[in-house]
Amino acid sequence: MANFRFNKLLKLRETERNEAKNAFLDAQSLRHDAERRLAEIDAQLEAERADTRRAREVGAIGALELQHRQRFRERLLAERAEAHSRLDALAQDAESKRAKLNDAIKEVKILENLKDKTLERELEDAKRRDEKASDDLANQLESVERQRLAKEG
Repeated sequence: MANFRFNKLLKLRETERNEAKNAFLDAQSLRHDAERRLAEIDAQLEAERADTRRAREVGAIGALELQHRQRFRERLLAERAEAHSRLDALAQDAESKRAKLNDAIKEVKILENLKDKTLERELEDAKRRDEKASDDLANQLESVERQRLAKEG
């Protein structure tokens, strides 16, 4: 009966571990998406800087065009700051979920080890009972044999 409850607890912990694993993988996916978006923004910023530099060198940039480029660059910088902040939050969330996953994995391992030790103990107990039964049977046979020899003798 105790083994049944133990298996039920183990199944529950395995389910929790699997849920923690899925939550961690989802958090990692969001983190990677945020990293990609940050890289895209950085690439846009670099392309904008290079384009502005080329336009200045050629002298084909007016004050209004420069102002538009400046606003676009400021928008990109604000978006980059927001993306960086989001990435930091997602990284913290992923690490928190990693810790929960590690705890869930440890709990399952502990229960699996306990289950293995319980099974080993049950097998050892069964072996001892079998040996005791064999010894009792041998003792009974020996006793019967002595009684038979005593009657004949």
